[in-house]
Amino acid sequence: IRGIEAGLVANQLELSEDEVAMRVVARRSIVAAGPLARGHRIESADLAFRRPGDGLTPSRVDALLLGRLRRDVAAGEQILTTDVE
Repeated sequence: IRGIEAGLVANQLELSEDEVAMRVVARRSIVAAGPLARGHRIESADLAFRRPGDGLTPSRVDALLLGRLRRDVAAGEQILTTDVE
């Protein structure tokens, strides 16, 4: 039993390099659902979630809602918190 316990502690799960790379591909980022003009107040209908996940995660959508855009954003382009005031 002690040998099994020691083996369980030593085998903590870690992501492999392939899993880390796949994480970016599989996750989604917040993007503009359509073209948005500078000064536009962002609503939920203005946002979509697309791959890859190298931008702002969907869980951060509240950081963007009701903010005004600092720049024009094309359809499908990622929106970051720095793009909103």
